[in-house]
Amino acid sequence: MRLRVDGWMGRDDKMIYVNKHSDVYKPANEYELEMMHQLDKSDKVAEWYYEKIQIKYWGNKSYFPDFYVHFRNGDKMIIELKSREMVRKHRRDDVAKWKAAEQYCKLYNMQFKVVKNEKINLGNGVVCPANSVVLMTTAD
Repeated sequence: MRLRVDGWMGRDDKMIYVNKHSDVYKPANEYELEMMHQLDKSDKVAEWYYEKIQIKYWGNKSYFPDFYVHFRNGDKMIIELKSREMVRKHRRDDVAKWKAAEQYCKLYNMQFKVVKNEKINLGNGVVCPANSVVLMTTAD
């Protein structure tokens, strides 16, 4: 059985999100699902993608940040969401990924934000899901 409410569908314990352009995504958790919903309903967001950008780090490893957001005013941002548990672990691998993402964003004139689950305004009228906190961001 599928239940669809405002773009969200649930089936067993698997989550699926269908955005306003009919793209289908499978978020890793409810936090990512909520972020998809927030990005979709914002009139400031021109387009967004989930785990679409590939960034190389440590030579041959690949990192796919959670969200790429293109705002209507031309700004671009990569967003990585982290749960409190993952923030506590703050593994060496994450630091390498985030440094590579910072370099990528500087190269392509974008912002990079790492956000943990507490409410925060990302600017351009987009508010992260409840209980978000920006852990790291590139300079504007």
